[in-house]
Formats: sequence, C-alpha cells, structure tokens
Amino acid sequence: MHMKKKSIFVLMLVFVLVGTTTTAFASSDFNFIVDGEEVDLGYDYVVENGRVLVTPDWAKLLLGVEITKDSLVPLRDTAEALDYIVKWEGSTKTVSLISPVNRLIGEKVMGIAATGSLLLNGEFGDLHEEIVADGHRDSEAYDAFLAVLQEIRDINNATYVYTLIKVSEDMTNLIVDAADDPDEYGEEYEMEPQFVTAFNGSPSYAIHTWESSYHGTQKSAFAPIYNSAGKIVALLGIDYPYDATKSDMNVLVGEKVMAIAATGSLLLNGEFGDLHEEIVADGHRDSEVYDEFQFVLQQIRDINNATYVYTLIKVSDDMTNLIVDAAEGDDADEYGAEYEMEPQFVTAFNGSPSYAIHTWEDEWYGIQKSAFAPIYNTKGELVALLGVDYPADVLGLIK
Repeated sequence: MHMKKKSIFVLMLVFVLVGTTTTAFASSDFNFIVDGEEVDLGYDYVVENGRVLVTPDWAKLLLGVEITKDSLVPLRDTAEALDYIVKWEGSTKTVSLISPVNRLIGEKVMGIAATGSLLLNGEFGDLHEEIVADGHRDSEAYDAFLAVLQEIRDINNATYVYTLIKVSEDMTNLIVDAADDPDEYGEEYEMEPQFVTAFNGSPSYAIHTWESSYHGTQKSAFAPIYNSAGKIVALLGIDYPYDATKSDMNVLVGEKVMAIAATGSLLLNGEFGDLHEEIVADGHRDSEVYDEFQFVLQQIRDINNATYVYTLIKVSDDMTNLIVDAAEGDDADEYGAEYEMEPQFVTAFNGSPSYAIHTWEDEWYGIQKSAFAPIYNTKGELVALLGVDYPADVLGLIK
C-alpha cells in the first residue's frame, strides 16, 4: 500500500469556539491541526469569551476573504457555513479541523472500503485466515482473495487495495496486495488512528494524505473484514488519488455515491444477476429469492448510511421499473413503480456507473444525491441497475 513516505496536504482552514473564557495572545496556548497537519499561527490569534479570533491577514490567507476593517475576526460561523468538521480536545487544547474536500474524498474512499468489505466477509474472511496461517502468497486461496481485491480496485480506479492484520497494539502486517508490484508479504506498518477505529468495527479514513512516488497524493480508508464466525480477521485498505483542486461539492458528493453503487454492484453480478431475472419473471416480491436479494441491498444501505438502495430495469427507451427495494413497509416503492429514463440511467445501462447531476428532495429524509451502476448475470448480460440515494443536504436543491 506504499504508505511510508507521507506528505500531508494542507487545505484552507477556519477556527471556532473552543470552550474557554480566557483571553490570551500566545502561540503555545492552543494547537491547531488542519487536515492532519499542525499549523502555527504564531501570536496572531486571541481567545476571548470562548471565541478564537484571528487577524484580518490570517482570515484572508485561511478563508480567502478580504477583511477591510482593522480588527480581530471571529470565525466560528464561517467555519460552520463552509461545512468544516471541528473537533476540540480539551486536555491538549487542540482544535482539529477537517475541510469539506478532505471529508468528502475521505468519505468516498471509506464508502469503497466499507462496501468492498461486504464482498469479503464470511467465507473470504476464513480464506484470509488460511492465507495468514500459510505465511506466503503461493496458494489458490491467495489467488481467489486477490481476484476480489482487483475487482474492487478496477471498478473504482483505486490506486492500491490490500489487507492488513493486527500483530500488536503498535503494528500491523500487510497480507494481500492487489498492486501489480506488491509490497512484501508481512510488510510492517505502524498502527494509526484510522486502523484502530476499523479494528474496533467501524470503517474509517485517514485525515492526512500521503504521497506516492508514482501515483501522487493519496487518501486512504479502511473497513473490517469478518470471518464466518463473526470475528474481525483483517482490514480492507483502499488508497485513492486525492485531487485537492477538485472543489465542486456537487461532483464530490456525486462521485462518493457513485463509488458506493459501483462497489455494491460487485456483490450482485453473476448469480445474483440471475436471481434478479427470476424476480422479474415472477412479477412480485413474495419469494425467498426476493428476500435474499433484498438482504444484500440492505447491507449496502446500512454500512453506508444510505437513504434508499434499489434496482431498476429498462422497459423502454423512455421508462424504467423499480424491482427490488431495500426499504420495507411504507418506505418501499411498489414493485414495478415507473421512473422516466434519465441521463444517468442511460449511462449506467450502457455499462458505466453514473450519478445524477441534480439533487432531489425526499419528504422524510431531505435532499438526496443518486447514483447508479450496472448489474450483470452469469452470462455477462446487463440485467438491471443498482441505485443508491444518499443524503446531500450540503448541496441544497440542484435542478
């Protein structure tokens, strides 16, 4: 996964309330960390009545806004308006900020890892234990596991896809590596906060970025892999290109949802594609086949906190029908509900994952962004689309 040489990328930052009533000009009093890197403001800030204030010069540099008056600038409201995540660590007096670009790209990569881990839980988790017990990569078990990682890598254009195991509180070992020029089996990587979170059962992404000698700046994310007994046996790691110049929020959110749909479609290609044809032939949802297919959609929905996950089939050049819906009860659309053909459907029916440029508003769950990916049967025929609707309040309503 090639994480040894790290070059942390600093983005624009803003500062917020930090829960103190002390007024002080002192660079040593507070620590400021932005997207994983410590920033030294020198003496150009003050804490007054619980507010961090900065000079106009810092406001211009950090926010990109011109402050004409000669006074200190309180920036909490600006931070929230710009959708920064802010964390305050009282014991160390540290303000940590995650920029919107960092967060959205991180969440995108985390969505790939989380959804990809669904492909590996259970029997593949058992295979991973077998690979670890073997102590080498020269086996059919390794080749089978590797093939899945390569699928995840290729459908998402990821840089590196690999697995890690925990060998101590401070160290991990790399086991399976989908790279064409893989790191050595058992390569050591020091434990990092995002590893700890994933080993504790929750997908996580690294706040910092790192620099690959061949592929540029990368963002990494991780998700737990479980064996058939429900035990975490490894982490799935994803390293993905990080484009700091990509600041269009609509594109960032769209690509995040599309990554979930694309990776989720890997769960459904092949035998599940055949099952979907059977559900369509049945013409109803009252079957074990439907329940089995729906369960996979529910897994995709739940691990990503998506709003709706469903399938569509093409019935004409102008119309699609909804078939399987992960929702149940009143939340579920009727079997065969009609949806007019849209450009993102056309792209996906032509074989490429796609997302809607527009957003739409759900009565109960607010603004949504939708994305789609093709599902194939065992003959390689495209039989349906996987659709994912995801919360996108940050975007507002885009027509």
